[in-house]
Amino acid sequence: MGILSLYWMLTWCTPEKELIPFRDAVLEIAKTTPISDRIPLYWAMISAAYPFWFGVAKQIGRLLNLQSQITKKQIIQRLKEEYGDRETISRFSRYVIRSFVAWDILEDASVKGNYLPKKKIPTNPKQVAVLAESTLLSMTQSSHALKNIMDSSSLFAFNISPISGDYLLKNSPRINVNQFSLGEEMISIV
Repeated sequence: MGILSLYWMLTWCTPEKELIPFRDAVLEIAKTTPISDRIPLYWAMISAAYPFWFGVAKQIGRLLNLQSQITKKQIIQRLKEEYGDRETISRFSRYVIRSFVAWDILEDASVKGNYLPKKKIPTNPKQVAVLAESTLLSMTQSSHALKNIMDSSSLFAFNISPISGDYLLKNSPRINVNQFSLGEEMISIV
């Protein structure tokens, strides 16, 4: 079985036990979402199942906030700073980067190993709620400000429509929302 087939199996067919309710919720949303609009759902599930995917997206998003064109070398260097200098970091980051190109999120620039962002993918509130939950599942800290989650560089590929904590409570029973201060909502996984 190829590495990508293995990822697909572990993401959708046999995810970690704690991800099964999330996977089931994503599949329910997918039933009423046209195939052409499912990339946010795929992104959310693979980010939750493989935090390294989330880490690559976060580094790419940070780089794209600084410059309009990025290189594979820049991405891998930042990932090695975060995860350590191992050959597996280079290899697996290449798989993720090529997936972003295949998904039409990045495009190859004229110089090999350079990438440009594509147009941001629109999202609806249900997709944003799923992306917020997957971001929480991918992070090590248990609680985050909703605004920080929505502004996460890991979601660089998406045009995020704003949602409220109330919306999350109604649509994501696995998320807890607390009012931290006036206008500041903290969210965590239940």
